[in-house]
Amino acid sequence: MDPDAPTFPRVIKFRLGRSTVSAVAEGPYESRHRHVIRLTILRGIWQRRLVAFLSKLPGSAQTFINNLWPGWFLPKAVVLKELKRDWDDEFDTEKEVHNKLKPLQGDLIPIFYGEAQCEGTRALVLSEVDGVVSYLQSHPPLPREEFKRRIEAIYQKLGVFKFSRLITFFFFGTASQPSPQSSSSHMTMQIWGIFS
Repeated sequence: MDPDAPTFPRVIKFRLGRSTVSAVAEGPYESRHRHVIRLTILRGIWQRRLVAFLSKLPGSAQTFINNLWPGWFLPKAVVLKELKRDWDDEFDTEKEVHNKLKPLQGDLIPIFYGEAQCEGTRALVLSEVDGVVSYLQSHPPLPREEFKRRIEAIYQKLGVFKFSRLITFFFFGTASQPSPQSSSSHMTMQIWGIFS
């Protein structure tokens, strides 16, 4: 066991724009990627009231405030993806890709809230995807042909943005309705993370 490995759960703080955000680091999002951490945002009573007030403002005011203090607009749970040692180029590329694929955020890819500083390390703040990676799907797994069909559909959408790098796939949500090509129902699929 690595004595320098972080312990979980633990309280952390990170900077996102001009916001300082406190959160409970619940643990790694997925066991293979210990640099990807699931967070629960901590807010006191007055902070919750402020967030409720901000949500009632006109859209233009919310956008202005969000550009300065994006931490106020984070959902209760997010994912913090820390920069891995010597992965600066990949980190910058992933950030660029998230910005380029903005129209797909919240649909095929997680919402990218921005780059943060956490414990002296650069990190990406992303929306949480509640699901399992494709290799851990429950049995019976998605049939090969159905999996292939869904992957091809995703890559067609990515192709519009001239992006086709292999990425991690998650199954999430509730079981979908049977497709015309398949009589069984399975979890819907979403892309999560560009680089591991």
